[in-house]
Amino acid sequence: MRDLASLTAADFAAVLGSDFEIVDGESAPVRIRLSEVVELGERPGHRRPFSLRFHGPRSPTLAHVTHRVAHAEMGEFDLFLGPVGSDPDGIIYEAVFA
Repeated sequence: MRDLASLTAADFAAVLGSDFEIVDGESAPVRIRLSEVVELGERPGHRRPFSLRFHGPRSPTLAHVTHRVAHAEMGEFDLFLGPVGSDPDGIIYEAVFA
């Protein structure tokens, strides 16, 4: 599994537009697409904070909890994300790295 502390906005920007699977094991995997990577400012001496925005289907709506996420290039890791809105295409999710 990937160490989240070592990941940066650039790591995710390299796979922008690709699909991630939520593989919590309780139900069928849910695909969400990475739609935006936003750098959030400076923290001298620390990793620069950033957020990720994903688009997913209208159903099922994922809970605001830690999910096991799998990506073809990045591997598997646990990611805390939750719904922050919706649009005509589905649900928008966000994960924040501080």
